[in-house]
Amino acid sequence: TGEPFLSYAGEPSITYTWVAGFVEAEYDSRWANLLAGARLEDHSGFGTAFVPRFAATRVFGAFHAKLLASGAYRAPSIENVNYAIEDLKPERTTVYEAEVGWQPSDAVYLAVNVFDLTVKHPIVFSFTGLDAYTNEERTGSRGVEAELQLRHRASTASVSYAFYSASGKNRVPAYAVAGDSKLLAGFAGHKVVATARIRPLRGLVISPTVAWLSERAAFDGTEASGEPAIGRVGQRTYLDLFASWQDVGAKGLEVGLGIRDLLDEGTVYVQPYPGGHAPLPANGR
Repeated sequence: TGEPFLSYAGEPSITYTWVAGFVEAEYDSRWANLLAGARLEDHSGFGTAFVPRFAATRVFGAFHAKLLASGAYRAPSIENVNYAIEDLKPERTTVYEAEVGWQPSDAVYLAVNVFDLTVKHPIVFSFTGLDAYTNEERTGSRGVEAELQLRHRASTASVSYAFYSASGKNRVPAYAVAGDSKLLAGFAGHKVVATARIRPLRGLVISPTVAWLSERAAFDGTEASGEPAIGRVGQRTYLDLFASWQDVGAKGLEVGLGIRDLLDEGTVYVQPYPGGHAPLPANGR
């Protein structure tokens, strides 16, 4: 109990209790299907939280539409509190989404989703020689996601695109990017992923995956304390290729060969906060 990193505020143990309840109601009409839910939670250490969820959906022949609004709540963890500079508040998240989709046949499906996400009182990690956690005012993002799925007999393919912007949302200095308020440190503003599962011959399956990330901002260890991220990790294109042969010599026996990062771009782990060092390199091809 004399070791502060193995104790909780100087005590050898801590106990929390909480009680939670959930209720949901659904109503289907000729105009829309409506869903409303709520969770009420009482935490002995951080008080009472109420988080609602609402959804409205409708199918119009080959089209569908969704409107979603939801809340979320996260109490600080044991280590968040143990390394807190001051008393911590729970995080509270609000998400609004709208989606439209089109499926003219079993072979084609297209969906587009727009979202707006806000986190109030985010619990933020900082490192200035010692680990520390504090509540900041607000962070979040808004953006769009789209996905196209194709199917032809036993072969399938899909491509997705995601974009976000933190402009007007993020007020956490530890997540900020120098010269670009749209980005959050460590996260690409644009991402494209394409996958396929192709059967050119009976028993042969080829599965390529391509992922493209736009430029990411990174804390590289040269920033002054409290300054936004100034480092940059250039755009990356990752290609993975996997092939398998089924029923080789005996029914049920499969032989596979895979190559990860075929272009040898190299994985880079970019910390989304100022951790005191540059991005960490990982395996290549």
